[in-house]
Amino acid sequence: MLQWWSEFRSKCATETTSVDSIIWNNCNIRIDGKPIYYQNYVNASVILVSDLMFALNNIDSFNSAKGMGLKDTNYLTWTAIRCSVPKYLKNLNVDRNVLRTLEFKCGDKSFDPTSSKSGNFYALLTFKTKPNILEVSAN
Repeated sequence: MLQWWSEFRSKCATETTSVDSIIWNNCNIRIDGKPIYYQNYVNASVILVSDLMFALNNIDSFNSAKGMGLKDTNYLTWTAIRCSVPKYLKNLNVDRNVLRTLEFKCGDKSFDPTSSKSGNFYALLTFKTKPNILEVSAN
């Protein structure tokens, strides 16, 4: 499902820089060949590549993230995420307001990928059984 979402999001995105700046389920940011998603990082507002604080070294950025509320993680996970970000994405600096532009309509329902859980993704996938399964319009 993560692979599908990664591909879907890249096809439906309106602003490439915005999509590329989001860490989670990003087809360009992979660990072991798979897009990644860690809810505890999202809960701590570590969402954009810039939230990984590449201007700081690995230890200082990890300690800073922990100080800002990142819980239930360790240094090795933090390091793996930072190392999985391609070099060309590390300097992206996108306004946090870009997160609200990710919401889209599927039929008459709005879908917000930043707050959705697996049940919401399942409902999106099974929304229609006819051709043209997803009629997407950006807000």
